[in-house]
Amino acid sequence: MVEATINESASGDRGNKKNRLLVAALLIIFIIIGCILSVVYLLHKNSSPVPKNIRQNVSFPIYYTDQKKLPSGFTLNPNSFKNPQKDGVLFTVIYDGGKKLVFTEQTKPSNDELGYFNSKYIPIHRQILTSVGTATIGAINQETVVSLPTDNNWIIMTGPSKIDQASLDTVLKSLTKS
Repeated sequence: MVEATINESASGDRGNKKNRLLVAALLIIFIIIGCILSVVYLLHKNSSPVPKNIRQNVSFPIYYTDQKKLPSGFTLNPNSFKNPQKDGVLFTVIYDGGKKLVFTEQTKPSNDELGYFNSKYIPIHRQILTSVGTATIGAINQETVVSLPTDNNWIIMTGPSKIDQASLDTVLKSLTKS
């Protein structure tokens, strides 16, 4: 009888230990899953400076200059994002004590229309390859003008005629999809 009680007690202790180990293992698994989900969320969280209402008012993805990739002294103005017209976006990059590069984006016109714009308005130009498309850089009157068609948009940038071309190239290469 005493022997049976000892055996029951020992098997009960083993059962409790197994239950505690199972609960601890499940708890550790849930903590690990929670950590993984948190990291995935933080990595995929939209860190775009483009306000949500601006993104929702256009039918194309918006490109903006990535502050980390801009040349020294150039700053994306996060308060400059506007929808001046239906399916249009405007924002600015500030540099050199208040000079502005003005970026506008709209739905991409046809290739013929883009070709006409370049030949008519910026016949003397140079081109650079960016991660979002080929930028055509020229001048209209006393302003630097950039025509940059992407898959879905047409980015036009205007700014002062006197700008360091290497810095301008870096600004254009900093464009990132929102």
